[in-house]
Amino acid sequence: MSIVQRLCQLLEHPIQARSWHGQGSCFSVAIPVTEARQESPVDNTGHAGSHSSGLVLCIDNEQQIIDGMGHLLSDWGYTVVTGNSFNRARQSLDGCIPALVIIDYHLDQGVTGLDVMAAFREVWQQDVPCMVITADYTDDVKQKIDTLGYQLLRKPVKPMALRALLNRMMA
Repeated sequence: MSIVQRLCQLLEHPIQARSWHGQGSCFSVAIPVTEARQESPVDNTGHAGSHSSGLVLCIDNEQQIIDGMGHLLSDWGYTVVTGNSFNRARQSLDGCIPALVIIDYHLDQGVTGLDVMAAFREVWQQDVPCMVITADYTDDVKQKIDTLGYQLLRKPVKPMALRALLNRMMA
C-alpha cells in the first residue's frame, strides 16, 4: 500500500481504500480524463529565438549522466539537446530556446547550474522552466532554487519521480 500511496502522491492522483472485515479490501485511484494529444513534429530548425515545444536541454558535467538522461528523455518522446557547460549547450541549441532545462547544480570549476541559467536568461531574454538536480541537500541550495522559481529534484534521481515532475512542468 505504501508504494501505491507514494506513486499516487507523485502523480497527484487521489487514492481511496475501503476494507471489509473478513471479506477483503478495495483500492481505487482517480485518474483525470483528458483528450488525446496530437503529436506534432518538433521545430528544431535552428532559427534564432524559435521555441520548440518538446525540446529539453540537459546540462551536467558528467558525460555518463548526459548520455543516460538523453536516452531516457528520448525514449519518452522528447527531443533532447545536451551539454556539459554553458558554451557547449548554447552551441548544441543552435539558436533554439528549449521548453525546459534540466541542469545539475554543481558543475565544473565552481560554476553552478544557477549561474548557467542566469547566462541563458540573458541570451534568451525570457524565463524558461528549469529543473535543478542536486545531491546537495542543504537549506541554502534549496532556498536559492526556490527563490528563482525552479524545481528541485534530489539525487539519486528516480525515473518515476523525474517523469512525474517533467510531465507537470511540460503541461
